[in-house]
Amino acid sequence: MPFDPMLFFCGRPPGAAWSLAELSATFATWLGMMIAMMGPLVLPWLVGFTRADGDGRAIERWMRIGQFLLGYMTVWAGSGLVATLLQALAEQGLLSAQRAFEHPWVAGAAIALVGLYQLTPLKDACLKHCQSPATFFLTHWREGGWGAVRMGGQHGLHCIGCCWPLMILMFVTGAMSLWWMIGVGGFVLIEMYVPPLRGLTRVAGVALLGLGVSLPLFA
Repeated sequence: MPFDPMLFFCGRPPGAAWSLAELSATFATWLGMMIAMMGPLVLPWLVGFTRADGDGRAIERWMRIGQFLLGYMTVWAGSGLVATLLQALAEQGLLSAQRAFEHPWVAGAAIALVGLYQLTPLKDACLKHCQSPATFFLTHWREGGWGAVRMGGQHGLHCIGCCWPLMILMFVTGAMSLWWMIGVGGFVLIEMYVPPLRGLTRVAGVALLGLGVSLPLFA
């Protein structure tokens, strides 16, 4: 049976076996959403990279910027592949036709875990890294094209540590939700680059933890 994108995105039967075309389409969708969300967040890093890489011809600098982005997006592409496989597994009983967690206790546990993560030292460390591109380039600078790729990959891993748990919440409202994607991207942007509002990380953690615990009780 040929792959019908409209059937897939607007009501694919839960529990049905996934075809290669469906896996590819889901991966492409996750990757597109990640590019849309992470694009604004990586711009200050590209500016910082350009300032740190002040020597050499313009074409060489542009090549190294591209190599930095290659490392960064390779890490995010890997996370998109993991998200695709997790979604395929979760559909075998955990997700509804709208790609949301079907059982309130599963949704509640996911929300509570994300809330707890917002309060952990790992979240703080990843957030601190993402807020300080100049410090990173001063202490972790690597020369050459492969060095630029490695720096991009390192930043990508920290960026995932900042953002990925919040993306799990997309399965509470329904995966592939445009509005949720915009909301998560905006929240992370505030966490990183609006100093007076960085306390929202803790506030969001406590609020999500409370919501996650209470959700199964009132569902």
